[in-house]
Amino acid sequence: MADNKRVEFVTLESARWRLARIWFGFGAIVLLVLIGQSIGNVYGEDMMRVWGWALPNFVPQLALMASVFAADALKPVGRGIPRVRANFLALSTYASLFYLLVFFFTVVSPPLVLVLRGLPEERPIDLLELSNLWLTPTQGIVIGLLGVLFFLKDEDPSHPQ
Repeated sequence: MADNKRVEFVTLESARWRLARIWFGFGAIVLLVLIGQSIGNVYGEDMMRVWGWALPNFVPQLALMASVFAADALKPVGRGIPRVRANFLALSTYASLFYLLVFFFTVVSPPLVLVLRGLPEERPIDLLELSNLWLTPTQGIVIGLLGVLFFLKDEDPSHPQ
């Protein structure tokens, strides 16, 4: 039986900007949390390690997005407007939100977990580094999805107009 549903598309530019708003918004929140944790000396002598662990988990994606937007900022509008399947954008959006929420909770939870578990001898950085077990594969999937949207050629005649 043939599926007669109409495939919906969104412009590549609107897809990119939707994802950028999510990533830059979460990035700002995470930076504020890390700054607050730094000022509050939450991680003590491990603060530099915490920043070294945290930044590679979201800054490369922000840099990718910013560089694509910078490259496109002064480009004239082309004739063919590239489009992306709405379902692919939804998948990319949900995967990004899942990753960013897991990452955010990973950043804020170690001090709380250690206090609640009554394990002051453990260091929060150890819990952060343990999170690489679930963050790294999730980040890989999200980067794959984002890469399609941010490395896609600007004009592709195979996309419907």
